[in-house]
Amino acid sequence: MKIPRDLHAKKDYEKEEKKKERAKARGEDTWMLASVNQRLEQEQMSLKKTKKKKDKKKSKKKKRRQSSSSSDSESDSEEEKRKKRSKKKKKRRKDSSSSSSNSPGTHAKEMNPYWKDGGTGLPDEKPEGKKERIEGKERVGDAGLSWLQKSYERCVEQAKEEGRSLEELAAERWGYGLE
Repeated sequence: MKIPRDLHAKKDYEKEEKKKERAKARGEDTWMLASVNQRLEQEQMSLKKTKKKKDKKKSKKKKRRQSSSSSDSESDSEEEKRKKRSKKKKKRRKDSSSSSSNSPGTHAKEMNPYWKDGGTGLPDEKPEGKKERIEGKERVGDAGLSWLQKSYERCVEQAKEEGRSLEELAAERWGYGLE
């Protein structure tokens, strides 16, 4: 004997429902520990309480504004005028500050040191300190003369530190004595 589709579907549904009820009884329907779930609920409740308090404060402020505005209609118009004036002043300040910030080197956070004290933004064409150095000891294409001079100076320093003669150190380093 065949079971009608409706009855078969109904039995399957009932089986599934029973499985769900058993799993719920065992606690398998929740994905969090009970202690974690409880703590989250407490936090949500405290947030709701703080929201309610804030809403009450806002409504009180609105009521105060409405009561003061209805009694002092003349003072409101004066307050509006003051607000408009202050807005105009702020716009003027913004306009003046934006025009000065467009000129280079005038911003308070400018990092280029060449803009300081009314500079051009570029370094001087001929730096004095480096020019003396180039003309002095170190030059490109000196055929190793600068290296030799540095080596000689280090040798003199070492001789003074160790208390030895310069000729001995030169002989050790370069294989011959100084004349």
